[in-house]
Amino acid sequence: MNSKLGPNQEKKVKNYFSNYANAYYKENYDGSLKNCYSYSHIVRKNHIMRMIDFNQGRILDIGCGPGVITYSLLLQGHEVWGVDVSESMIKEASERIEQTEFKQKAHFSVGDITSLDFPDNYFDAVICSGVLEYLENDDKALKEIYRVLKFEGVAIFGVPKPRKIYAKSIEIIRKILMPSVPTLVRIKRKRSNREYRGDSSTRYFGHNTYTSSTLDSILNGVGFKKLDYANYHFVSLFLCLLAPNLSLKVGEKLDELYYKSTCLSSFSKGYIVKVQK
Repeated sequence: MNSKLGPNQEKKVKNYFSNYANAYYKENYDGSLKNCYSYSHIVRKNHIMRMIDFNQGRILDIGCGPGVITYSLLLQGHEVWGVDVSESMIKEASERIEQTEFKQKAHFSVGDITSLDFPDNYFDAVICSGVLEYLENDDKALKEIYRVLKFEGVAIFGVPKPRKIYAKSIEIIRKILMPSVPTLVRIKRKRSNREYRGDSSTRYFGHNTYTSSTLDSILNGVGFKKLDYANYHFVSLFLCLLAPNLSLKVGEKLDELYYKSTCLSSFSKGYIVKVQK
């Protein structure tokens, strides 16, 4: 794991997502506005739903945000508990599901992943995507997830991977293309607005990255057994900037065909793994 967390991490993360709650769904999951950034969230969700291969289960969605994955799980017939550190996100999720026929099977609460308010051996599955990377103590969180899972229950984790190739590409772009490609300026401004929400005192925070082997090893140490996995988000940065539509088409095809490829895994930006207790 590559740790990049700074002081007051929990406060900064909570503040960011609380201020982001109203715009989160539209910017990340609205298919009509799909772009190279939101694509990552969409393909991650699709892989997670592929790995939930049973119906009528009791599922915990940690870091549920505005309830996007929660709603997809409800459509499959599951009963779902959504937990998030942000009260604003929980409000968004509750209001979204309240308008559907599934409101009796959805339960939302503000909670702490390192101290879950559920009994032992309670859930058939736990989903934890886009959460571990922000934690100062992922070991404690993983042990809590293990505790609340039933015997032979499954957990699905999604994390960002180290992006050495991506970082090098950014460096090259800044040196060569930034002065001459207006699109880069627009994207840079848009990303700045997205990444730095909230008051100035809680503006900057980092996140950890995990190689697939590192996360596998950590999960194995807790007691989990690996069942399935997917590398995801192969969208090319250069194509995304210069030919966005082509980049999305290429990325979708690569994600469809090579999500288990070891040769191309270093070109993916995220890793999802399904494990069993």
